[in-house]
Amino acid sequence: MHGSILVSIIMPAYNAEAFLAQSIESVIAQTYTDWELIIIDDGSTDSTKDIVLSFQKKDSRLQYIYQPNGKQGKARNKGLAKASGDYIAFLDADDCWIPCKLMTQIELISATSGDLVFSDIIIIDEKNQVLHETNRVMEKQYSDRQGVILFLQSNRIPLLTVLAKKSAILSAQGFDESAEIQYGEDYFLWLRMLINGSVFESSAEKLAFYRRHNKQSIVNVSDKYMQMITRLTDLWVPGNLKNHKSEAINTWIRRYLSATKSVEKKELKKISAFLPSAVSKKMATFISTITPSSIQRKIIYMLTFLF
Repeated sequence: MHGSILVSIIMPAYNAEAFLAQSIESVIAQTYTDWELIIIDDGSTDSTKDIVLSFQKKDSRLQYIYQPNGKQGKARNKGLAKASGDYIAFLDADDCWIPCKLMTQIELISATSGDLVFSDIIIIDEKNQVLHETNRVMEKQYSDRQGVILFLQSNRIPLLTVLAKKSAILSAQGFDESAEIQYGEDYFLWLRMLINGSVFESSAEKLAFYRRHNKQSIVNVSDKYMQMITRLTDLWVPGNLKNHKSEAINTWIRRYLSATKSVEKKELKKISAFLPSAVSKKMATFISTITPSSIQRKIIYMLTFLF
């Protein structure tokens, strides 16, 4: 029954030689076999291309596409443009799936009204040793207004566990390719999909291994939170969600201030401009002229609760 459903798996790869073979092997080992693996080489300078081509000689379901370095959002969109399947899955070149991942999720998405399904993960190190078994994903449906409200507060989806209808992703305009939103482009795709009316179904099963290692691209936590605040400010939401969007912006501002031990005046000025309340902005502007940055930081934090 499921054999007619082609899954297009999109895998960005940048200088991925250390773990790429393991990631590809975890796809080949899937008990569900109707898939294509589209590997987007994002300007690698190592042996990434050679590794992919060696697998491609043995398995015609692999595709290799090269692009000059453009980061994850651009790579994933290129993969979407090349995808032949009606269903899309994502796997980074240093992560892995358990063998039943696709089969389990094909059955789930076929049995529900979901446009996207996701699950929990196990965190491993560079030697495949388990570091932590997370319990952050429960069995739940996210949809309509309440689903958007929950996602405005945080990203609940491990990207490597997603299986989604391509039509729903494309209706939400795919991934943001802006350089300033890298490492958060998936989160804003999920938000746009929910706003568009998509239904998400989650499972507590641990179907994938997320790898932590010293070669990962690392983004400073405070920079990441600033990205979230910037994009949330620009995100369109219907009128009945505007107050919840404002609450979410305040929440992310608090996270930013908590994650940043010392904030310079220019950064406080920048973060003050994102305060949703006009009253808060005026107060933050006023106190910036009469208080040191350490006190100003505390006052801005309090303002996120008051207005």
